[in-house]
Amino acid sequence: MIGEKHLRRIARLSRAGQVLGVFVLLTTAAIVAQTWWAIHQDRQLTLEAERQNGRITARLLEEHAGQHLKVAAARLDAIAAFVSMAALSDSEVSPSIQHIIEEQLKSSRAANAFQFVNLQGQRWASMTDFPAFVFALEEREFIPLLLKHPENRSLVFGRPFKRFIDGELILPMARNLYERSGRHVGLISTEINVDYFDGLYASVAKNNQAVVQLFAEAGFVVVRSPADERYAQIDLAATPALQALLAGPIEGSVDDSTLLADQRRRLLSFRRIQGFPLVIGFGRDFEAILANWQARAWNHLLFSGVFIALNLLLSYYLWLHMRRLQKSELMLRESESKFIDLFQHSPAPLALISADGHTVMEANDALLTQFGYRRAESTAMSPLDPARWQSEPCRQKFLDLFARQQAVDGFEAQLQRRDASPFNCLLAMRLIDSGGRRLGIVSVIDISRQRQAEQDMRDLNAQLEQRVSQRTEHLEQALATVKNMQGELVRSEKMAALGSLVAGIAHELNTPIGNGVTMASTLEAHSSALLAEFTAEQPRRSRITPLLTSIQQGADILVRSLERAAALISSFKHVAVDQSSDQRRDFDLKDTVEELVLMLASMYRGQHRIELDLSTGVQMDSYPGALTQVLTNFISNAVAHAFPDGQHGLMRISSRLMADEQVEIVFSDDGCGIAAEDLDHVFEPFFTTKLGQGGSGLGMSIVYNLVTGVLGGGISLASSVGSGTRLHLVLPLKAPSLGGTVA
Repeated sequence: MIGEKHLRRIARLSRAGQVLGVFVLLTTAAIVAQTWWAIHQDRQLTLEAERQNGRITARLLEEHAGQHLKVAAARLDAIAAFVSMAALSDSEVSPSIQHIIEEQLKSSRAANAFQFVNLQGQRWASMTDFPAFVFALEEREFIPLLLKHPENRSLVFGRPFKRFIDGELILPMARNLYERSGRHVGLISTEINVDYFDGLYASVAKNNQAVVQLFAEAGFVVVRSPADERYAQIDLAATPALQALLAGPIEGSVDDSTLLADQRRRLLSFRRIQGFPLVIGFGRDFEAILANWQARAWNHLLFSGVFIALNLLLSYYLWLHMRRLQKSELMLRESESKFIDLFQHSPAPLALISADGHTVMEANDALLTQFGYRRAESTAMSPLDPARWQSEPCRQKFLDLFARQQAVDGFEAQLQRRDASPFNCLLAMRLIDSGGRRLGIVSVIDISRQRQAEQDMRDLNAQLEQRVSQRTEHLEQALATVKNMQGELVRSEKMAALGSLVAGIAHELNTPIGNGVTMASTLEAHSSALLAEFTAEQPRRSRITPLLTSIQQGADILVRSLERAAALISSFKHVAVDQSSDQRRDFDLKDTVEELVLMLASMYRGQHRIELDLSTGVQMDSYPGALTQVLTNFISNAVAHAFPDGQHGLMRISSRLMADEQVEIVFSDDGCGIAAEDLDHVFEPFFTTKLGQGGSGLGMSIVYNLVTGVLGGGISLASSVGSGTRLHLVLPLKAPSLGGTVA
């Protein structure tokens, strides 16, 4: 039969287990709550960072679109200003405005095609981009709108449409015209090539796994990337989301599933283009935005699960430890010496105190070491002494709890050592009966390192999140700066090539024009002499015949000089237009290369020669501007690098038709060649062997991008020191279609 004291011990053990269970439940609940809060905060920060990045992207896209739109609007405003300064009758309106438009096109190489519509609906276009028979007025809703509302003096955009000539998507822009007296005389319109936006938007959408959309405040979509024909004719005007967007600030971010037309829920960052009724939208799926957050959330959950498991394991260990203490208490009756030995060598800091808690009966080595006392001072070192506690209310709470339960487990408190340094600990206390005396055994387990490790882990997680966010922002800014600088360098290289072409043609034109001027002055003198001879009383045949012969010879020389100048100007017009634009057209390869070599003669004449071996009848449907820029870079690189120290050299360009609708073009020189260690870097951006001597290192990089991208072909290089260089191109006769403009 179990005695009454044994039953009381079992009851105390049961109560201690209950306290420990409550502690475990509370700590587990705290960990779960903290984990949920951290995951929730992380989600909010992730969405806020995405909103900021989206607004920055929308601003950049708005600046890009606004520049192009302002140029087109300025052209219309310039024509409107000229018209407003003229006083025109009804019969003078159309001819005068046509004349103003033609003068504008002559005075500005950057001018675009224009269409004028008078009040009777009659149209006139400056280029074939506006064929009068292609559409009726009612098909372009902005034309009747402006004609019916002469008081409307603002710019109006029409719905985008595909131009029937080349199938390119066009955004029309128009405004009303008024003559000097303010009388409405018609409207002027122009077209904006949507491909100007589409290339950039496609790149931004692909790099960010997003949808980029330019749409009008009137509700129609101008351009969308990724492109989808299903959304071309959709009308957003009646959607509450668009109405709320237009009534709000100029930019922002909204949770929307309607404005991007595909009914998918996205975080949409938008910005209205200043001065124009257009809106830039940048939207990303919440699934893509929160992908990294979900991974971090799983990591948080895993970490919390591990920590809860460790807490349970530690609590289980404490529970087992308390059971061992209870067993030791039962064995104390049998062997006090054995109890003292176990007590002194226990790894847990323990103290045996009187029931009132003020007198220390015994303290083990672990406790003395923990508090910094010597064995001789053990009687003055009670864990329940008020001098050991940092908080008197906490101490009183422990005593009250012990008084009620006669046992305390896992009570967390902050005590101080002999040197007054504080530490966190878990207190446990039991009452034992020793020879009729009620004593208390106290354990003080230092958990300072554990709590500090937990705090350090929380601080480290917060710091890592902040540093990752800052580093990401810095890298994005640096990448944007590098891309802008590279674009400016590419444009500078292209304009430098065109400038060199202009200088060359000026040099070539000097000789035939000079000869023409000389012959013209000679013909003038001979004509005067001949006229004087005819007006004399007795004209002399011997005098007239030499003059006529000289005049005929001079005329022949003058004609040949002018024909030479005309041929040079014609070639220059073709090459210059091709190099300064990205127009695709049909052309003869042999004629194009010969015209280019003629234009670049001043670059190599006198020191070098170019031999041509070109197949006849090779017709290409491609980009002559890109091709001539490639060949120009070949020739300029050979002149600059292949023939050092004034060495005379030979360059050769050959072509032949291949199977599968392809053409082979080979450029070679007999110069000094390229070192083996440089061959793998020739097509890399900014690689040059003449850094600081005028070389930018972009020429061959541009060549590679034009050949493989715009022209849709391939390029290979073969060279060795002393054996010259050979560049081999294989191009399709019909270039692939481009989604954007030629770089």
